[in-house]
Amino acid sequence: MGLFFEDLPIALKDITVAQLLQHTSGIWDYEELIPKERKDQVSDKDVLKYIRQTDRLYFPSGSQFRYSNTGYCLLSLIVEQVAKKSFASFVKSQLFEPLGISKGMVYEPGTTVDERVYGYHPTEGSYLFADQSVTSATQGDGGVYLSAEEYHTWANFLVKDRLIQPGLEQLFDQMAYPVKDGIAYHFGWFIQKNAGHKILFHSGESTGFHHIVYIDVQKDLVVSLFSNRDDFMIGEAFDAILKTMGISKPVLNGQHRSTFAWLNGVYAND
Repeated sequence: MGLFFEDLPIALKDITVAQLLQHTSGIWDYEELIPKERKDQVSDKDVLKYIRQTDRLYFPSGSQFRYSNTGYCLLSLIVEQVAKKSFASFVKSQLFEPLGISKGMVYEPGTTVDERVYGYHPTEGSYLFADQSVTSATQGDGGVYLSAEEYHTWANFLVKDRLIQPGLEQLFDQMAYPVKDGIAYHFGWFIQKNAGHKILFHSGESTGFHHIVYIDVQKDLVVSLFSNRDDFMIGEAFDAILKTMGISKPVLNGQHRSTFAWLNGVYAND
């Protein structure tokens, strides 16, 4: 990272882009560094400011997997340096517009998200408004707004074009980093090999929102479930959908009720 950022602590200088991508950097979770009294939303540049205050790692870089939102916030700043434009502009011009995604956007302070859904937290017999937090405006680890339809435009592009390219497929096969329970990780996806099929999956959690996505590359299949409630009902619903379709859920671990719960444990570094 020393190539991209000045004034880094010595412990962070030799972290590579690949380690940030694979969650093997050992860098500290920025959520642990946010002052408790902070009320304003954190930006990716704030994340860089926070990690500049830490001259230590969880473990030597490259030695193990630990899910890190910090790494992806730093990656967005690296994209801005290389592309010489804002991360939001880069995503729009290089990823969204070529696919005809017209409403999708990366949120920037001061912009308006048209027709945005708001989040809720279910309680016994009612729903409490629970929409966003101080970490909801970072871009590298979130901050992307898409309709379910436009998300499938993106996902189908991955399946029909990007993921079948020989060079990328080779990278997935050779560089995916083992996580646990037979699951590996690379390029933003948890990966499972199942009967000759490459299964990619991931979930997301934020105040008021949960979602989960499943891709079977060989079957040309995308299953996604988006929810503006932040309880664990989504886990049972997702597994039930796969069962109805005759698909085995990608994580078979008796300690976890659902694939979503397994992912939740990974994010919490359990």
